[in-house]
Amino acid sequence: MKLRFTIRDLLWSILVVVLVVGWWLDHRYVCRQLKYCYDQLLETEEELAAAQKEVEDGHRAAFAADREIQRLHRESAINAERPLPTPGPFIRP
Repeated sequence: MKLRFTIRDLLWSILVVVLVVGWWLDHRYVCRQLKYCYDQLLETEEELAAAQKEVEDGHRAAFAADREIQRLHRESAINAERPLPTPGPFIRP
């Protein structure tokens, strides 16, 4: 039994091969895009974590400075309530 192929069979086989190769190329392209997007996401998450750490450190420094300012205000209020001794000839006997 001889196998006979017609031009129509040849065109169908070419169509199937072109569709498979096209799908494979598209799939490869989509996979590369997905990997690129995933890598960008990881990089952005690392940058975000670093920025959040900087903000938290800045907040801690701001809170520490605020506490120090409040302490200095309390001390200055205490000193304002106590009269300072006057030195020298201004001391009354």
